Amino acid sequence: MSKIGRFCIQHDWLEALEDGESFWISFYGRKDAEPSSIHGKVNRSLFSQEFESVKKENRELVIELDEETEATFIYSDKVFQASDGLFKAKFLDVSPREGLALANDISNDNEFVQVIDLETKETLLSLYVKPAPHFARFFPSGEVIIFASHNEIYLAGLKSGKIVRRFKGHSESITGIEFIEEGRNFISCSADGKLLLWECSSGEEVSTLKSSCDPKGPINCLRIYQTGNDASFSESENFFWKKETFAVCGTEEGYFRIISVPKGTIKWEHKFSSAICSLEILDDRFIAGCRDGSINSIWRDSFQDVSSFFYPHAVLSLSAQIAKESQKTNIRGDLYVSFGGTGVAVFRILDNSESPLEPMHNELTGSDCEPVLQILNRKTGIWTTSRDGFLRFYSLKSS
Repeated sequence: MSKIGRFCIQHDWLEALEDGESFWISFYGRKDAEPSSIHGKVNRSLFSQEFESVKKENRELVIELDEETEATFIYSDKVFQASDGLFKAKFLDVSPREGLALANDISNDNEFVQVIDLETKETLLSLYVKPAPHFARFFPSGEVIIFASHNEIYLAGLKSGKIVRRFKGHSESITGIEFIEEGRNFISCSADGKLLLWECSSGEEVSTLKSSCDPKGPINCLRIYQTGNDASFSESENFFWKKETFAVCGTEEGYFRIISVPKGTIKWEHKFSSAICSLEILDDRFIAGCRDGSINSIWRDSFQDVSSFFYPHAVLSLSAQIAKESQKTNIRGDLYVSFGGTGVAVFRILDNSESPLEPMHNELTGSDCEPVLQILNRKTGIWTTSRDGFLRFYSLKSS
């Protein structure tokens, strides 16, 4: 099927069908070598004068413009709303076992971080923090949470319901937190341009992973990469991980850096032409999503960069779903990408060093005309958080 062009669909198309109403679809691309814009209406019987075929199976809708051009739209299986109104609360994370979620709440002039039971939709814990946390994560165990309020980091236990640690060291807003292995150590990044390594038990900053000769500028995103080599420390009383570890970060200036932990030396650096907004790590490459809409694959064996421009909006979030169904073969999955518009585009991950990603004309839909801020990959599927204040779940399987 043709991959040229772009389909857009009414965000609540499934709700419209269930209510016996019609919805719209648009296609922007080229037909007969000329720019084309086609707008069509689909009635409740899935008939459209503008499109050749519209087929629905459960929560998937397959649209054919002609024999060569089609798209698939996948609607969310579950939808959750925090607080009592739009834009008053936003979801921030989903627990490893997918039973709990973290959200901030700024309704009624109060500012909280909340732990919400996704089955009962009850709020299990509310912690008052001002300003309201803008970033929060569950620990790998799922029993402890960590969250950022402007330039400070807090750690709280779910059983005690109390804040037990406070981490101070950044001077600007915190943009990311990543755990090393079980989470005894974690790294934070910030708009102040610093990467800080912390030890949880003491609450101490044990290393600043930034050389004075580095270009200044905000760090937008962070990931942890570990090799198969054993870790080697000269002093190990504050370091609690077993494998050689690197911090992978992307900056507002477009710098992609791989930095050794805890030494802070730069193993590799590359500058893109646009700010890096999101990162993902696969078994053979790093992927950087940029504000100019490009998705860049950096191959780990050669550090060769292959850039692919897919969309005229900024990349907001990346998440790869890799199926490992065989001990002998690492089965490829899909890369999910949210841009500045609504929906989440799906790309097939390829081994080809010249064409590492293939646009599939598949899209996760359901966002109420608002961008998807985070894509969270969990065992049973994909979770998305959106600026409309909703958390959505898609029960997907790797291709």
